[in-house]
Amino acid sequence: MTARGVLCYGSHMDTELIADPVPECTALGDKEKVTETEGRCRWAAIADEPSTATVLWTRIAEGETLRGIAASWAVPVGRMLAWVMHDEDRYAAYRKATEVAAHVLMSEVIAIADQDGPDLGRDKLRIETRFKVAAAHAKDRYGVQAAHGGSTNVQVIVQRHGPPAGEAG
Repeated sequence: MTARGVLCYGSHMDTELIADPVPECTALGDKEKVTETEGRCRWAAIADEPSTATVLWTRIAEGETLRGIAASWAVPVGRMLAWVMHDEDRYAAYRKATEVAAHVLMSEVIAIADQDGPDLGRDKLRIETRFKVAAAHAKDRYGVQAAHGGSTNVQVIVQRHGPPAGEAG
């Protein structure tokens, strides 16, 4: 088994490859499950690794969910989140990583709106979901402005011009 690497950007904007604290789990198939005790023990070992936080923030900023990362490491997501929230500096770094992920999601909105296809409802849902997630994680940029004293709604209207996809005009 080889350890995965994660490209990380430091405060000085240099890049370095930091080893993922958990080797790729090729031994775990669909039918093999890690017991709760094994997962807790795995998390205890992972949490002690110096690169864990950096790898976690990078993967979250790139769009992975905490649940997905926990599953890939075969550890309980609740314990991972409790570890994140236990330390104020770690929790601030987590919030910053989710904010970066929100900006990445919002960068996808135009591409979704511009793509051709017959499923306007799905595209509208994808766009609205990105707005809601971004509002939750990057409140000052995409969220409700508390100074206005009310809620702000974004209405997404997806219109396509010309014949439906697949039909000749």
